[in-house]
Amino acid sequence: MAVAGVPVQYCVQDWPAEIKGNTIIPAQVPLRAKLPLKVIVVAWQYGRSVEPELQPAEPVTQTFYLAK
Repeated sequence: MAVAGVPVQYCVQDWPAEIKGNTIIPAQVPLRAKLPLKVIVVAWQYGRSVEPELQPAEPVTQTFYLAK
């Protein structure tokens, strides 16, 4: 949870990983993949139109690389 009890949402924008709950889990990497592999994760927070109103947060991206 973040501001005002509204949960932060996450998604993987660029492979090879997945989100389970609040954990980033590397996906199985193909044998011939060239390392390092770029992973991009996006976090955002929805707004709320009922009292107390809350503006949606701007999406935030984080890039990291998977290496052997």
